[in-house]
Amino acid sequence: MTRVTGEQVIGHRRAMGWPELADADVDRVVDILNDALGALAGLDDAWWVEPAHRFRVERHD
Repeated sequence: MTRVTGEQVIGHRRAMGWPELADADVDRVVDILNDALGALAGLDDAWWVEPAHRFRVERHD
């Protein structure tokens, strides 16, 4: 699983021209992003893509 590091958060903020964060805030951002990535990694593709047979497209002119 991909993990976010503090260096990545700091580097991204600098590249975007955003203000620096305190170390505790960087740690919090890293924790939030890694929790979100872990949750996404646990989902099956079925949560994201509906099977095509469930949709019916009709044209109304």
